[in-house]
Formats: sequence, structure tokens, C-alpha cells
Amino acid sequence: MFIGVLHDIKKSKTSLQPIFEAFTNALEAIKLKTNLISGFQGEIEIVIRANSNLTGNPEFNSLSISDNGVGFDTAEFKRFNTFKDFTKGFKNLGSGRIQFAHYFDSTEIQSLFEQEGKFFERNFIVSKNESFLKHNAIVLLKHLKETEKKHTNTRVTFSGLLDKSNIYNALDEQSLKNSIIERYVHYFCHNISNLPKIKITYYLQGEFQGETTISKQDVPKIDKTEVVKLEYTRLADNGNYLEKTSAQEDFIIDAFKIDKNILKSNDLKLVSKGEIIEESGIELQSLAENDNVKGFKYLFLVSSNYIDARDTNLRGILNIPTLDSFSKNADIFTPEEIILEDIQNGVNVKIRSMYPEIEKVQEEHDFQLNKLKEMFLLDDATAKDLNISINDSETKILEKFYEAEAKKSAVIDASIKESIETLDHLDTTSDDYAEKLESEIEKLVRVIPLQNKTSLTHYVARRKLVLDLFQKILNKKLTIQSSNKGGKFSESLIHNLLFQQQSENPNSSDLWIINEDFIYFKGSSEKQLSKVEINGEKIFKKEFHVNS
Repeated sequence: MFIGVLHDIKKSKTSLQPIFEAFTNALEAIKLKTNLISGFQGEIEIVIRANSNLTGNPEFNSLSISDNGVGFDTAEFKRFNTFKDFTKGFKNLGSGRIQFAHYFDSTEIQSLFEQEGKFFERNFIVSKNESFLKHNAIVLLKHLKETEKKHTNTRVTFSGLLDKSNIYNALDEQSLKNSIIERYVHYFCHNISNLPKIKITYYLQGEFQGETTISKQDVPKIDKTEVVKLEYTRLADNGNYLEKTSAQEDFIIDAFKIDKNILKSNDLKLVSKGEIIEESGIELQSLAENDNVKGFKYLFLVSSNYIDARDTNLRGILNIPTLDSFSKNADIFTPEEIILEDIQNGVNVKIRSMYPEIEKVQEEHDFQLNKLKEMFLLDDATAKDLNISINDSETKILEKFYEAEAKKSAVIDASIKESIETLDHLDTTSDDYAEKLESEIEKLVRVIPLQNKTSLTHYVARRKLVLDLFQKILNKKLTIQSSNKGGKFSESLIHNLLFQQQSENPNSSDLWIINEDFIYFKGSSEKQLSKVEINGEKIFKKEFHVNS
């Protein structure tokens, strides 16, 4: 195995990933031996060793995982040394051992195996330190020899932690037990009748500190199991839209109902090859993390052949497309896929039907959200666009609303600025002035959220633009004023701004600049006083008679 693979397979974000890789390999080795020997009892022993540092706190020294499985025969060792080998069973991609080198200075594997009726001992080391890299390899075979021993086993020992980690320094028998159960609860449940004996021992400064086991009694029981069928998605033949196909996959939901004092939080996880995926991209939508229903919390584990097939070279990282990524990258040659959002939605709908009591919790969350919206006059349209999680606190929900409104305000401000800049080119005396002004107003109305009536936004937008235009006329900043050698008289421009010439409708004028009351009177923009009429009667008579 050469150093180039270190660049292809990145370091896992899960600190205990090397431990999980070795533990998984132990389970698989035992399963292979179980298939060969009827009644075989598998055993796994984990030993944690720590030293005390200068402050008296534990500091990780080493960890070993031993099993009595089939061992590293020639075929298994060849696979171990071959990057992207797909021949091993259990749908493995054979890249997990890269994490050994990423996390530890030295990982030593000692194995006894049987081959062609003889027993052999193989000892090799995985590392990326300089002495290995100068030979352009990260695996060094120390020895391979025939042995008189008549059993098979493997021990993997990790030492020399490359990056200081509080997770490893705090590791003891109980914390590792909890992490293993949490990670492998799905595997344990589905293999409960063939569960190997698992023992974990902890030493500090070479002295025994504690020991624990993982037995059937430690594995929570599945409360309910349901299957949801989900359809594949593909790009339509015309390439214009996505469509569902008749092909389907079964997704199995194993539900655990656990005492609230034992299960830390409600959760929904995908499972690949018996292991829980830490970051799957889906979430439980009906229960918040800290909700409990009559003293219980819930864990939902979703497994499927589809999920297993979408595991990648970095174990636990799934290649399941989102709707957005699939839409952007799909072409007529793209194979059909099941979209991540469809998995999340389908599973959550099924969960609500499995547990009606959870539906009531969802209704309570919706009620509280509506109360929040009413209290702070939050916009329904904005709420639909927000990714509000059931785990969001009231503070977080308000933050999301205000952030969304701030973004809208920025769009509105930019639109107002653009409209104000167009005022330079308006001419209140032109025939199309009213039409152009109305066009700018409509632009603003379209971007202002309809939290109140459209008429209110229209009202505010018009007055903002008219006031700015009025100021530009007074400052002689309009293009029409500077391009006409003195331009049109400001009086004419102001007259048309306030009340369009030839108009007899004060309601559509901007006389509010002078006095708000003026827009509620009847009147005419300009007329000879002798021709002014109200209700068809002239207000000034042609002749006046003075009585003496």
C-alpha cells in the first residue's frame, strides 16, 4: 500500500473511527469463522492503557483490540495491502485501515491463521512516519512464519496518538462501552443471537482500573419495525424536469423507545453495513432532541441495500445526492437515484404513523411557533422559506426570521437606491411622467414583502420617490434642468410634481407635500377662475351687480 492513498482517503472527522474500523474487522472475522465452525463462540477483548501526565490527568498510551476470528491469511493480507479492493465480503471498500495511519504513529497487527492445514503467524505494522514513507509504503511486514499454535486470532494495537485528543485521553472502559453500543446498536440488535463476548479493560500507569462487558442485556430492544418504499428519481427524457420512476427500494425503520434517563436525545440515523452514520444529512422532524413522551425518548435507525451501496471509500460518508445537487448535475446519462430529501420525508411520515403520540408533540411545536409568529408579527411567507428545525429554540427561530428580513431589507434598499437614481432622468412635464413614476413604484412594491396591504407599501414607496424627486428639482439636479441651458423653470416642474397640469383629480396628486388635506378636496390643477365649476356650476359669475 503506497503513500498516495493517504491523499485520496482523508482523515475521518470521527475521532474514534480507527477503533470502529478495527472493531468492525473483528466482528467480520468472527462472522467468517462462525460460518465455518458450527457453534463457534466469538470473543473480542479491548484493552485501554493510559499514563498520568504531569498534572495527574490520564493521557492515552495505547489501545488493543483482539478477536478469535479467522485471522489474516494470505488472501486477507493481500486485500489489506490493495487500495480500493472490492473483493471482501460485507460490502467493504477496503479503505478503513487508512485511518490507522492518519491517527496513530504505529498500528501493529499480530495474527494467527490457518492455511492449507497449517498454522502461521503474521506480524505487520501500519504507519506513515518517515521510516515508512522513505520506502514509499505505509505497511511493513515484520515476519511471516509457521507456528506450532493451533488456533486463530488477531490483535490490533494502536500507539503513538498523532494529534492530542481529549476524547482519547478521557477514554476508559465505560465511555468506550457506551460509544460502541451507540455505534453498533443496529448490528447488535440484528445479530443478538450470535453476539460475541465483548470485554473492555482499562489500565492507568500499568495498574488495573476497571473492566466491563457488552452483553445482550446492554443492547436495547427494537420497539417497532416498519418498511417504507421509496421511488427512484431520474431526469425526464426531454431533459426539462425530474420524474419518479417505477423502481423502488425498501427502507427499514427500526424504532427504539428508551427511558429518557438512558437515551441522551431523540435522533434519526441512517445505518450502513450495520454501523450508524454520524453525519447523514437527515433529521427527525417530529421530535426535538430533548423532547420526551411519557418518560421516553426515541431512536430511529434506517437501513437499506441502497444506503449500503452508497457508502464511499471513507467509511460512513454516503454518496446520496440531494435534490439540489442532482438537479444541477443530472443529464440523460445520469443513473436514477433516490434523493436524500425523499428519504427524510418518507421516513418522517412513516414515523408519525408508527407513533401517534409523536404527532401530538409535533402539533404542540406548531402551536408554539404560531404563537411566536403572532407575538412578533412574523411574516408567514418568510416562515415558509426558512429552514426551521424542530430543535430550534425560540431565540434561534427569531434570529432566522430577522436574518431573512434583513436580507429582504437589503434587497429593498438596493431597489430604492436604483429607483432614486432613475429620478435624475424624470421630467414631471413630460407626457409619460406619471407612467414612468408608477413603473418605479411598482418595482419597489414587488420587492417589499406583503406583510401588510400592498397599498401600504405602494403608499410608502411613492412618497419616498416623490420627496427625493422634489429635492432634486429644488437643487436643480435633474437632467432636464441642466441640458436645456437653464432648463425649464423649476416652477413648472414643481407644479407638475404636485398636481399634474390638465388634471382634475387631487386624489392622484402629490399635494400632500403642501398639506395632507388637499388630496381630499375636489379641484383642478390649472384653469381660468371664470371656468372653474363645482357640480356643474361655475363658482364665479360673469357679471357682478353692486347695490347702492
